[in-house]
Amino acid sequence: MHHFEVIKRIDKFNLNSAAKTLGKKVTGKFYTHEIIGRNLARSLCAEVGGSSKKVSVIDPFCGDGRLICWFLEEFANQAGRSVVAVHLWDYDAAAVKLARKNVSAVASKLGVKIDLNTKSVNTFHESTDHYGAYSVCITNPPWELLKPDRRDLAELSSVERIAYIEKLREEDAFLAAEYPLSQPLRRFSGWGTNLARVGTEVALKLTAESGLCGIVLPASFVADQMSVTLREWMLGQCRLRKISHYPAEARLFDNVDQASVSIVLRKSKPARFSAIAETYDRRAELHESARITIRKSQLIAWNHALPVNYGPSGINLLANLSGLPRIADFESPVGAGLWTGREIDETNSKSYLSVHGRHKFVKGRMIGRFGIVETPRYSVNGAGPAVPSSANHTRLAWRDVSRPNQKRRMIAALIPSGWVAGNSLHVAYFRDGDEQKLKALLVIMNSFCFEFQIRSLLATSHMSVGVVRRARVPDLSDTKLVSQLSAIADACMNGGTNAESLAEAVCARCYGFSLFEFKTVLSCFPKVENAEVETIANKGNWSRAIEITNNISACR
Repeated sequence: MHHFEVIKRIDKFNLNSAAKTLGKKVTGKFYTHEIIGRNLARSLCAEVGGSSKKVSVIDPFCGDGRLICWFLEEFANQAGRSVVAVHLWDYDAAAVKLARKNVSAVASKLGVKIDLNTKSVNTFHESTDHYGAYSVCITNPPWELLKPDRRDLAELSSVERIAYIEKLREEDAFLAAEYPLSQPLRRFSGWGTNLARVGTEVALKLTAESGLCGIVLPASFVADQMSVTLREWMLGQCRLRKISHYPAEARLFDNVDQASVSIVLRKSKPARFSAIAETYDRRAELHESARITIRKSQLIAWNHALPVNYGPSGINLLANLSGLPRIADFESPVGAGLWTGREIDETNSKSYLSVHGRHKFVKGRMIGRFGIVETPRYSVNGAGPAVPSSANHTRLAWRDVSRPNQKRRMIAALIPSGWVAGNSLHVAYFRDGDEQKLKALLVIMNSFCFEFQIRSLLATSHMSVGVVRRARVPDLSDTKLVSQLSAIADACMNGGTNAESLAEAVCARCYGFSLFEFKTVLSCFPKVENAEVETIANKGNWSRAIEITNNISACR
């Protein structure tokens, strides 16, 4: 994959050797691993079926042509084939030349007759004249943001920097106009176009009606909030046939430690959402494969996200929670409604913090599970930002930023009235001051069952309030449920023996999970060891959880 505009800039300015090295870096190729590529090619050929009519296949970001080579090998394994029209595009002329050589050699070896067409072009521009022209598209588009990098710009002269940035802006404007579905919901400093998203829109637009499209993408595409518009269009206009997830730990891309997915779509409007979902493990071996069926209302509730990293079993469990209320359903500006949000900006906090002050200042690192791990030493003085009225309440606080590779990312505790939280924390409280209900919510939010949902909606390290609002929770209007969970919260906050393990089992019961389903939830947390699973989900804990929840109508 390449950053086509950097190459253009290098050609134009005849840069020095340092800048040429820079150009080589940003045009570095993250070629598709054979495990991913062959699986994708095999899946596409299975969907093409036994038709003997001429097939036209394109890779608009072809690199060295390997995806087309694997497609031809799978294609040759199926009888009744005719001529294949192969189209290879890439901005990198050297890559196109190599791709032509590789594809010709494979076709000759297989005895597959092809009409081979190659172009060294800017695919994003070239595609506009070829929408709907190809029966099969198989590709791995660039995985990068279109924006200048400060480290890169440091290598250029002032004249080159200005010209280079202007070229990027021109390209960005073209992509925004021609591929509006791929545009981010918000931009940062004027930039934000993701070429993987744009490449996906390109691939689907090149695909003929009823044709097939196979794409390799970062796994974040199927979950992040920036891709909502494109995902909604894609899943509304195409039938998802298969989606495969490969974890970052499998290390299937050189120098890129990132989870990926491959997606197979047929370009015809779906009557319902039903597809094969499969997951691969850290050894790149197939872990689980099964059909999933999701209601349209559930897709909408998920912002058309697909938590394929959980596999078919996990996805089906998430879908089963759709009847429960969301955190957002308890929010209201009046009465006993829930309030969620952030309090004060931590930027330049040293300028307004002092030893003396009315409101203790608490940051994310000070919050642990069910307790405070570091007592605030400083307070907000009179020169600081206005302290909101929420600081007059006991609140539930959770960290906004948490690393994706942590065993537990949802870290929440209660903070007392009189403290004020920096924006590395989100906070929540009930307007009527109901602390029992707040404690019940604390137990739920610290549970694996709650985080199971949150992780399915996350593509970044931010545990944002928007994501938390969409999570489902047991019905907190049930007074018996609230009373029991509040008592469990007290035990957890006081460090009671086995309190947190029992809390997990009770929450699982409140979510309506069987013991087997609860263990499936726990299996979606790769850093939870088997010994811990047995501690949390043993029969004794489960029996005790059944006793506690048997008379609670909210526990289905």
